[in-house]
Amino acid sequence: MANNKNSGQKKTVVHRNRVVITKTTILQALSYIGMVVSALMVLIGGILNLCNLGEVAALLTKIASILMLVAIAWPAWDFCRGKALWLKYLYFVALVLYILGAIFGFLML
Repeated sequence: MANNKNSGQKKTVVHRNRVVITKTTILQALSYIGMVVSALMVLIGGILNLCNLGEVAALLTKIASILMLVAIAWPAWDFCRGKALWLKYLYFVALVLYILGAIFGFLML
């Protein structure tokens, strides 16, 4: 039998740094973008409200609330997905209440 010098050693392969995109990474990025855009909408809405453009400010605030829903709903579902059934029910009840509040608040403009 031939002796192989590397037979008992582990080989190490060095790769370049790669960006690995996972579901969690995308979710975190979308949540971050939603929060930043929502904060900007609220800030711009407040400035427009000071300039006596209340209708535009209210519309921007409603858009901001919808963006916050997107930014919060996905990570919240990832949290409660593997948990008890009552947490899932509570999630969906809160989600429906938030959506109804955003819709009826939007219709009240």
